[in-house]
Amino acid sequence: MKKKLLTALLMATITTSIVMPVKADNQMFTFPDGTGYYIEDVDHLYPETGIITEIVEEDGWFVLKITVANGNQFKFATEDGDWFVNDIVSMQMNSMDTELVRDHEIIKIKYAGTLEQLAQWAK
Repeated sequence: MKKKLLTALLMATITTSIVMPVKADNQMFTFPDGTGYYIEDVDHLYPETGIITEIVEEDGWFVLKITVANGNQFKFATEDGDWFVNDIVSMQMNSMDTELVRDHEIIKIKYAGTLEQLAQWAK
């Protein structure tokens, strides 16, 4: 029962974040190393929530595989090794102004908790 409630709560949270559009005139995206880029047309940006399902270290970089509620998977490379499998992440996505989801990219990622933290609210 708790597992079903937790799954329903997680799916509701993820689904809610998927349908909320980003509305702004422009946005500056910066990276931890100080680089970044400026986007004037933000109509193709959207929020997404997912769970880190795999982490692979390659040449000093950590490649995070993130799975979202509908099963789509995305990868994000970072030098920050403070990530763990089952971390929940909120992401700023770029649709690349296409319908094909496979070419969408993560342009910003933020820690949003763990499955264990979410489970405590299902009790």
